[in-house]
Parts: sequence; structure tokens; C-alpha cells
Amino acid sequence: METATPTISLKRLPIGNYLIELVKVEDFKKYYYENLEYFSNTAFNSYLKAVDIPPKFFKENPVETQKELLDNREVFVKEHKKYFDKVIVVARVKLDNRIINACRMVEKEALDSYERLKTIDQVTDKFEHRSFEKDGYISYIVSRGDIKNNKDNQVLAIDFPILLNKKAVIHKALYTLPNETFATPIEHIHYLTGEEVDFECEYSDIKCAIDNKRDFLVEERTEAEPQNILREPEVVSLALCQAGVIPNSYISKIGDYIKNNTKGILTTDRLESLVLDYDETVRSYKQVTALRGVCGFTILKVLESPDFKEMVEEMESALDQIDEL
Repeated sequence: METATPTISLKRLPIGNYLIELVKVEDFKKYYYENLEYFSNTAFNSYLKAVDIPPKFFKENPVETQKELLDNREVFVKEHKKYFDKVIVVARVKLDNRIINACRMVEKEALDSYERLKTIDQVTDKFEHRSFEKDGYISYIVSRGDIKNNKDNQVLAIDFPILLNKKAVIHKALYTLPNETFATPIEHIHYLTGEEVDFECEYSDIKCAIDNKRDFLVEERTEAEPQNILREPEVVSLALCQAGVIPNSYISKIGDYIKNNTKGILTTDRLESLVLDYDETVRSYKQVTALRGVCGFTILKVLESPDFKEMVEEMESALDQIDEL
């Protein structure tokens, strides 16, 4: 008669639409086989990295060799001190049980982080806006509850560390819902500020930190008059890259987009709107954060700076020489 495989002792921590599971490192192999069908590609790679198995090397080997690698690693983690107080933090979606990411943490630090972050469930006037699964973040929007179409609404945008091992960030932001009358409805979130939440000195938990920023939701705002940007779209796009708003790979794309969607003179506020149109096409959390923080007046300063002007002049001179050949 076969002996039933013993179940793994897990700490299961619910939070929002997700379930955080803390897996003892010495149980990593059992958990791996019991949940193999639920791993996303990102989660699979992260889970292996949590026990220091290179994912690419692992995947290149046949099943038998993979089994040996897991067996050897199981012995290794049980014997080495670096793993003794550690757990693998696994984030999975409640709805479909899908595992979206994983990391290794000191167990006490993971539990302390969860205690601080679980109060997000007490924030009722929020909705989940976007998931950055590869980066371990969920994006929440906190509003006054009276958001209307096609208007800039003052909101708090929360970068929530679903993996427990990153810093929570609260942005004061403007949120514009897509208007169905537009040919291509586009939703915009424009970060005005961003502040990492300091749980050590300032706030006891995430709800406390959010409540501290709520005055912004009803704050009177005065907006500066937009200014004209009298430069070619490709130069403006280069300035966006120089300012860290877009990656190099987007210089040509956004330059063309600005050119094709600008009637008359380009202004600082119109530039911001055009850049924010690319929100959904940029996948990296870091890149999206930079893009959503675009400021037309900052780009105008870059365009007018002597160093930038000199760089553009050198590029134009080089292009002229190529044309002459």
C-alpha cells in the first residue's frame, strides 16, 4: 500500500485578490511538484532563483537531469545556514490559482511586511488598475468615488508590493478615464509626485500612509499655463529619452506619434498627453513609473539647455556630412 505524500505546512496570507504563501525553503521541491501547472513563466523562473537554480540552465536539461538538480538542491538547502531562516514568498491569484511571482525572504521580515500591507483590504475606495507581475507590484487607484469621464481627477496611485519584498510607493496623480466618443479611447494616469512609504519611522501600515495623503483628493489645484514647444518631434522625443521618461527603443516610435498627432503648435500639456498614450504599451514597472511622471515644462528645460542643444547640433552636423557623401 502506497504511503500518501505528506502535505506541505504553509502560511497562507490573503491580501486583496491574491494569496501570499510562505513556503519553507526545505519544502521547495514538494511545493514545486504540487503546483507545477500553476506557475507563470515569470513565477517559474523566480521560484528557481529563490533556491539559486539558474532557470535557463534548468530548462535546457532533460527531465531526468532536472529531477537530479532538484534532489541535489533539496539536500543543499537543508544543510546550509543561508537558507535556515528563509521562506519562499509565492504570490498567486485567488480567482484562478495562477502563481505570478516568487522570491526568497527572511520569514520574520516577510510576516512583518504582510502585517503592514494587509490593511490595504481596509481601504474601500480603491480599485486595482494594473498588475506588474514581473516586477512584483500591483497598481491601485484610490479616489473620492466620484470620478467622471474625460476629466483630470485627483487620485492616489499606489504601487503595492504584492511580493512583500519591495517598497510601497504612493503617488499623487491625475487620472483621466477614456471617453467613449474618442476614436481610440485612452486612459491616462499622470504622476505628480511619488513617495516611498517609510514603515520604520512614519507609518504603522499602508492604510495609515494612504489616509495621511487623502487631503490631495480634494485639494484646490492651480495649473500653469501651457507653453509652446517649437522643436521638431524627433528632437522632442530625444529630449524625453535624455530626461529618462522613455527608453531608447521608444525614441522613434514616440517621435513619429508626436508628429502624426500634432495639429498646429505642440504645447507642454499636449506633449504630456501624447506620451501618456503609451502607458499600456510599456510593460516594465520602472519604465511605466518614469513615463507617467512626464512633465512638459521639464522637457522644455531640457530642450533649452546648452548641453542638449550642443548634442543635437553635433548629431545634425554628422547627418549632413553623411548626406553629402
